[in-house]
Amino acid sequence: QRTSDLLPIHFVILGGGIAGLSGAIALRRAGHAVTLLDEGETFDETPLGAGCRIPPSITKVLYRWGMETQMTEFAIQSRSIVYSRCEYDSGSVVSGHEWEEEVMNQTGGGHLLAHYADVRKMLYDAAVELGTKIRTSAKISSVSLDISKPSVTLESGDVIEADIIVGADGHSGPTRAAVLADKDSAQYMNSIMYNSVIPAEDILADPELAEFVQQKGTVFTWYSEDYGVMGFQIQRRDGREEFALQVYAPSTVDEGITRRPADTAELLEALKGAEPRLQKLAALASFVARVPVVHRPHLEDWVHRGGKLIVIGQAAHPLLPGSLYTPTMAAGDAMVLGRIFSYLHRPEQTQSFLSATQELRQRRVAEVQNVAQNNIFAMALPPGVSDTQDHRARARSVASVEALTNSNTTPMKQQAVKDMFAYDPEEDADDWWVKWGLVEERAARTATSDLDVEVSRLQLEDS
Repeated sequence: QRTSDLLPIHFVILGGGIAGLSGAIALRRAGHAVTLLDEGETFDETPLGAGCRIPPSITKVLYRWGMETQMTEFAIQSRSIVYSRCEYDSGSVVSGHEWEEEVMNQTGGGHLLAHYADVRKMLYDAAVELGTKIRTSAKISSVSLDISKPSVTLESGDVIEADIIVGADGHSGPTRAAVLADKDSAQYMNSIMYNSVIPAEDILADPELAEFVQQKGTVFTWYSEDYGVMGFQIQRRDGREEFALQVYAPSTVDEGITRRPADTAELLEALKGAEPRLQKLAALASFVARVPVVHRPHLEDWVHRGGKLIVIGQAAHPLLPGSLYTPTMAAGDAMVLGRIFSYLHRPEQTQSFLSATQELRQRRVAEVQNVAQNNIFAMALPPGVSDTQDHRARARSVASVEALTNSNTTPMKQQAVKDMFAYDPEEDADDWWVKWGLVEERAARTATSDLDVEVSRLQLEDS
């Protein structure tokens, strides 16, 4: 991917999640030097990780990067969604829809269901293979944004200098705090998301539950105006088959905003009054994490005023836990950043490139949020779950699900595919370069050429 006249620079990325690893891959593919710092001890396991959904807008780029074979080996293609009421009843299906294979094929990628840890490990392996220098157990002491040479100091005392620092360290990391000058806020939404995993073999042993793993590729959704549940089968890289269950439940107890391990008893308590099959699934969980649902503001400025730091992913635009678009937006930010910097020829371009990354991705985040709020086929969370405390918004999402069986939804589904899945972050970056980057580059080269001519003329006159 490296252009012949690329100016290679050194990026230091903070954070080894989807955003950080995708950024490392994208920037190494462009030809830049990359050091990635992560606080964890290993990438073989991801503490508190569970199921995630990855739409075609991101998988198409991962396929382009050579990961299609790996992903098809462990990820499952999402084929349909089934909606049921969450309250205590027979669990009868209210509505549902299928993703037509022909339509989805036109997006260029797969709509995949996977375990977050497996996706992260795949990206880690690719980043290492491309030559990324990765340091684990790298706990950050401070970030210095000196205009001449920014740096990161670790608790070990090591100092890592960079040309540009990329903050992919999440909503609680030091880079978000640096951009905000410590003026952040967090609003607890009186809700908890329980992220759990259930062994598929335990589900198959119960005839009442077997369909949840027999219908591979189906996303099962339960909803009410206060609760939301989503479950889907996942297949691990080591061959294990599991079922991911994400439960959103109200909670008036504010235990802080830190995720922590939980147990099946706590999960069952959250599902008290839910339909029997949900309770039986919860009782089989082998892993449960408790994640407070917290609203945090999106940043107006992703680039630090000194021009040497940009934040991406959850550090820039925190989304609620379990959202379809959390990994999507994180990876998309990184892909745009890497693609734009593949056109770097002069040091003076860096500020323009960072600003362009922010502009393109802020626009995309706004587009995704707008469509997700108004198109049932693009919803990020189960019906009844909202990123606001507006009960009317929750009621509208429930009503839209129940109206699916009473109307022609094909146009709305096609619009969702077009708006959400057909998007390509690398193409977005290329379009910016053609429309704006090249114009700036030609103007700069013309100015340089004119200056050279003037200098030569003056030298001749002096001689």
